[in-house]
Amino acid sequence: MFSILPRVLVIQSNTKCGYVPRSFVIGKRLAQCLHPALPAGVHCKALECYDVIFRTIGPERVAYDLYVYGPGLFALLEPSAMTVKSPLFDIYEEHLLPLGKLLHPSFLGLLKGLLPGLEPGAEFSERGNRMLEMFSSSVGSAFFYTCLWELLIRCPSIRQYGISFILNHLNKRKSLDSQSYIYGLDKNILVESLCCLFGDSVLLVQRDALDFILLALPIHFYSKTTERNPFQFITNKSLTVKDFAMLCTASLSILLRRDASLNRRLFIWLKGSQSVEGMVVDSLDNQSMTWADIVMDKVDDKHVLVSYS
Repeated sequence: MFSILPRVLVIQSNTKCGYVPRSFVIGKRLAQCLHPALPAGVHCKALECYDVIFRTIGPERVAYDLYVYGPGLFALLEPSAMTVKSPLFDIYEEHLLPLGKLLHPSFLGLLKGLLPGLEPGAEFSERGNRMLEMFSSSVGSAFFYTCLWELLIRCPSIRQYGISFILNHLNKRKSLDSQSYIYGLDKNILVESLCCLFGDSVLLVQRDALDFILLALPIHFYSKTTERNPFQFITNKSLTVKDFAMLCTASLSILLRRDASLNRRLFIWLKGSQSVEGMVVDSLDNQSMTWADIVMDKVDDKHVLVSYS
């Protein structure tokens, strides 16, 4: 298995050919060299081989052959040593980031591999967050968040990283329609993902999910609106009463935890009872507002003016 590494490096002296023979075998052997049980030195040497191959075949061929070389790379970040993470990020940034929308077919796997880079307190967390932001711009923000919501359904192990990233990138000072990309392109994936988050076994995941819907999906605002659906900007198909009924049903399982902080967030979402000071609503001075009123930027069709003291 290890004997293939020096052989691959020989390609470096023949870069003009733009072709790597027996790519399936090479991709398989390189993925084996990235096994978590192997030492960091082997991982670094394998990453050198990936770098040589990608430089040789060029970006278009990299995008085409990513199903061959991707499985080994995408699974490396979480179990790798600190000395391996930096060259791995370099490969992502130099060879994969410029591919842009050519990454769409394999982006779910790439995103799943990058999310562990958001581990709180880790030395590489800032670079991991910056890398995700760059990939979001590269592949398109709406597509990026669609894949992220889908991963939250499929992969419980990365839910905490994913929902934290979404929550941290929801700008509370901007209206929701200017950030509609954060809901993704498919409302069914969004609703199913939130239902999965409500039923997760990790308390922090449930808490972040409730914080998200408090800001981005205020249900009591929907119930007060009769003339139009205030969430029609989310996707091409707006959220319906049935969708909110599914969210309500799933969220009630949180009560079984008997956690005061979770219950408080849930009741605020359902009833909209949290007041926010320092807000002025046209002529309704000194009257309180809910979080839903703020994020939707309107109260009874009257624009909200924020006063900063």
